[in-house]
Amino acid sequence: MDDLQKDLEAAHPVLRIQLLGANAYGQEMANAYVTQGRELPWLQDVDANQDYRGDAAAVWDPSFRHLYILDGENVEVASFDLDRKDLQQPANYAALRELLIDAAMTSQRPWRNADNPLDVNHNGNVEALDALNIINRLNAQGPHELPVPQAGDPLRYYDCNGDNHLSPLDALNIINYLNGANGAAAAEGEGLPKELSSLSAEPPDSSAVFVPGPAPAVTPFRPLSTAVPDLQSDSALGREAVPRQRDRAWPAFAAPCGDAEPAAAGWRNPRPPGWRDGGDAVGELDERLPELSAEELP
Repeated sequence: MDDLQKDLEAAHPVLRIQLLGANAYGQEMANAYVTQGRELPWLQDVDANQDYRGDAAAVWDPSFRHLYILDGENVEVASFDLDRKDLQQPANYAALRELLIDAAMTSQRPWRNADNPLDVNHNGNVEALDALNIINRLNAQGPHELPVPQAGDPLRYYDCNGDNHLSPLDALNIINYLNGANGAAAAEGEGLPKELSSLSAEPPDSSAVFVPGPAPAVTPFRPLSTAVPDLQSDSALGREAVPRQRDRAWPAFAAPCGDAEPAAAGWRNPRPPGWRDGGDAVGELDERLPELSAEELP
């Protein structure tokens, strides 16, 4: 077991796997022999409530020479019978090693930053470079299940959503956060939050850019205002149809907006403040003509 512990620490230092031994109540005399020349932590079960049974044994009901694998909440997730499966056999050793690693990957999520899941490069900030690190790895390897971290791997927490996979969703989580923070700062008339104000100088894994698929062609439009004849008569003014000024508002950019209000979707009205329909302006002038003196006329 000492060799297995050293093997795991050397190959996967990020995984916090700790083996320890526990001796049964009433077998204290064997402690010196069992621990001789070994470095693993060793525990001794006791009978604190004096019911003539080990307290740990009452909770776990363990079998002799069984190895129990616990998760981060001390909940048993697997067990291994060391009597039936001698670790001197390479196949048994490999099976137990894989069992321990799988349990650690599931419980610990080593590719997810426990302090801030969106901080991929672990520099204390959430920034565009975090999304770029994920995009670069997607370009290089595509979406995939994240492997067991090896010794010497660069410190990158690619798993933003905690599913042990690398996918565009991980980058999207960061992008959505940055867009939300940027929009909130602009709405308040302030600069970006402190944690987003600067980019790290740390270079990404590569300089490629991930493009998930061909983007649809978008033709930009400019706000236009055109005169469109209104063929209906203006009954309020009692005269024939007068060409009226109609404004046509075009989207400033193409984006899905769902049920959003036009202003929220990027639509804008090109009319200046105080602008009114041409028919209304003519009607007002008609009414004022009799009142205007010669000095007022142009």
